[in-house]
Amino acid sequence: MHDFSQQDLKVSVYDGAAEKRTMYLGDRRYMVKFGYTLDEDKLNSSRTAYINTPVNEFIGSSVFAAAGFDTQKVLLGTYRGHSVVACEDFMQDRGPGDRLIHFKQLEISMPGESGRSKARPEWDFVRHVIEDSPDLDALRGRTMERFLRMTCVDALIGNFDRHSNNWGFITDARSNIIDLAPIYDCGSSLVPHLSEDEMRARLADPSLMREANLTSPTMSMNVHGKRRKYAYFLLSDQARDFRRELIDLWPRISKDITDRVIDNVPGIDDLHRDFYRATLDARREYVLKPALHLALEETRAEPEIHPPAADDGKRTHRHRRHAR
Repeated sequence: MHDFSQQDLKVSVYDGAAEKRTMYLGDRRYMVKFGYTLDEDKLNSSRTAYINTPVNEFIGSSVFAAAGFDTQKVLLGTYRGHSVVACEDFMQDRGPGDRLIHFKQLEISMPGESGRSKARPEWDFVRHVIEDSPDLDALRGRTMERFLRMTCVDALIGNFDRHSNNWGFITDARSNIIDLAPIYDCGSSLVPHLSEDEMRARLADPSLMREANLTSPTMSMNVHGKRRKYAYFLLSDQARDFRRELIDLWPRISKDITDRVIDNVPGIDDLHRDFYRATLDARREYVLKPALHLALEETRAEPEIHPPAADDGKRTHRHRRHAR
C-alpha cells in the first residue's frame, strides 16, 4: 500500500465526475482518484456511507491485465487518510500530438447520425459504428474484438458503467485513429456501494450470493431500448458474438487467476478479500459459465466448411454463419 500524503497533488487535467487530482512521481504523471461519501438520502441498510471505488478500480484493472488486455497501470494507496488509486497516464509516452478520444466521439462523428448517440448507448448503434465508421478502417477488426471481450470481462467484474465515454482510442496529430487505448475506468465494479453487513449476508448465504449476482448489475448499454442484466444479455440471440469470445477467454479468467488478483490487493481486510473472491466466483459460475456452455453448443452445431473437390471448379456456398 502506497502512502501519497507527502506528494504535491495538482489540479486535475482529466474529465469525469468523481474527485481526481494530478500527481507526479519522479517524471511519471498519474491521475489520482478518490473514494467519496454517499449522500444521506441515498443511504440504506445495504449501502455503505463511504464508497471505496479506488479498491474496485485497482481490482477491475488488475483482472483485465491478468486476462491479457492492455490496461492502465494502477497503484493503490492513501492520501492523508483517504483511500486513493493512482492511474499512470498512458498518454505521457505518446507523441506530442497524440490524443485519447472516447468511443462517444466516434459516435457523434458518424455522418448524419450523431443524434443516435445517447448517454447510454444502444448495442445496434455501437455495432453499426464499429462496422461502418469511416474512421476505423485501420483497426476495425481489433475494435470489434476489443468491445466483445471487454464486455465479457465487465460481466465478470460486474462493471455497471462501461458507457461510451469509458473506452476509446488514440489519435495522431491529424486526428487519425491509430490505436486502441488501454482499458481504463473500472471503478464501478464489484458493488462498491455495498455495506459490510450486506457482504457478510451474501457470504453466509450462497443462494443470496447467487441471486444478487444474477439480478445485478445492469449493463451501461441498451439492447432493443432496455438496459439488460449481464446474465440475461449473454444468453440472448443478440449476444452470440460476445459469448463466442468466452471460449478463448475462459482460461484467462479462471478462478486461479482471479484469486491471485484478490490475494495481491494491498490493505484490505479478510471480509473484503473473501467477498471479492466469492463474488468473482459467483459471477463466473452463474453469469459467464451458462453463456460459455451455450457458445460451445452453438460452435458444435455450426456446419463445417468443406473445400470443393479437385475436379469441381464451382465455388462452395456453404459458409460459417456470422452470429449477431
